[in-house]
Amino acid sequence: GYMSRAAGLGAYMRYHGPVQACRIALLLRRLQDEGSWKPGQEMRVLDVGAGPCVGFWAMALNGMGIGESWAMDRAWPALQAGAQVLETLGRPPVRLIRADIHESTRRWRPGQPADLIILSAVLNELGDATRALERRLRVLRMLLDLLDRQGALLIVEPGTRVASQALGRLRDLVLETGLASVVSPCPRVGKCPMAK
Repeated sequence: GYMSRAAGLGAYMRYHGPVQACRIALLLRRLQDEGSWKPGQEMRVLDVGAGPCVGFWAMALNGMGIGESWAMDRAWPALQAGAQVLETLGRPPVRLIRADIHESTRRWRPGQPADLIILSAVLNELGDATRALERRLRVLRMLLDLLDRQGALLIVEPGTRVASQALGRLRDLVLETGLASVVSPCPRVGKCPMAK
């Protein structure tokens, strides 16, 4: 993919990465404000599909501390570039894991449950949104198995109509199956209007 090629990775690092880090930082702040964790708490974080560790850039923007943490992506050059950014920011190192979301977690499972899992712009890469709902649900089940019981899974998807509809459908399915509670979108309504 483009994250393994110098030109694509360079473009991402200069524009899309900082923009995505700001989006994630805003959502992390909201989770913190809603009590998902205490200010100053050092969390074990797993960034899945991390690319250049943009979820950790977001945590740096918010001044959030991390404990033992992991960044997983199939694009090794992106992970290495992200590690360099984190070092420049004076952030603690994270364990880089070269793996694919489709692989068994036995190969890349962290040694202990994560307090926070960041899944940014991954679900939209799992195929046609109208036909890949079960695949998305399998990924969520897999990730929830890696999460501490009091932890949070933050899903950030592109702000397109198709991605929003797919996320709304996934949210509805998560609630229907009792898989997890949902903070957003649409936490206080039955069916999410975005799913239409």
